[in-house]
Amino acid sequence: MKTKLISVALAGVLGVAANVAFAEDAFQGPMYIMPTLGYMHTDSDLKADDDVAYGIRLGKAISEHWDVQLGLTHSKADADNMIGGSPASGNYKQTLLGLDALYMFSRDKFRPFLLAGLGAARNNIDYRIGGVNAGDSKTSWMANVGAGFQYSFTDNIGLQADIRHVWSRAKANSPALWNDTQTIGNTYFNVGVIFNFGAPQKAAAAEPEPTPAPAMEEIAPQEEEAVPPLTSEEPPQPDQGPNEPAFTKMTLQAEVLFGFDKTC
Repeated sequence: MKTKLISVALAGVLGVAANVAFAEDAFQGPMYIMPTLGYMHTDSDLKADDDVAYGIRLGKAISEHWDVQLGLTHSKADADNMIGGSPASGNYKQTLLGLDALYMFSRDKFRPFLLAGLGAARNNIDYRIGGVNAGDSKTSWMANVGAGFQYSFTDNIGLQADIRHVWSRAKANSPALWNDTQTIGNTYFNVGVIFNFGAPQKAAAAEPEPTPAPAMEEIAPQEEEAVPPLTSEEPPQPDQGPNEPAFTKMTLQAEVLFGFDKTC
């Protein structure tokens, strides 16, 4: 059953990676840092108590629907008082380093998501059962899947809560536990505070360009009529019509007319 679940997780991560590679180039999301406090529910095979977990994550919104987070988590739990009918003591420690892809259903204030990730795990079983050392240390691959939500209080402050199941390999050396190496699965509930930084400024809406005034029709200049020059010549006398008598100035001399003798 665990092998099938791990296969599903790996397939999910590969699918997520393929989609992230084709994320929208135009999207410019913020980066953020997130300290976390969690609660680890240990695999029943570990025979250990449940305990707190601490972590830190660095995240980036890379598209409208995808975030990526690089996280480091450490937890420590005490061994049960009795294991296999024998008194037991010691503790179990797990350290996780992984890269998660988060599918965001929304970019509103409330943002639910699904997650899947891969990484590395360090499991240290330090038990004494009946006075005999029963544990060992093992570094292995790690895979996890989960779900959660983010809530944005302001542009720079937010909250993330998630629950995830983490698979890895641990080594023990006791009939009361197991011999050699086997796959274990721990469940984590985490809460973190998101601090955004480097958030892009929202582009101001472009002002509409003013509608240009209709172009005035060009009127071709008209040639001015020539004005005849003014002269001082007397206006011409009107022509006498054919019905008007012509007047002729005549000079009469009395001597010629009456023939006076100039010798008198």
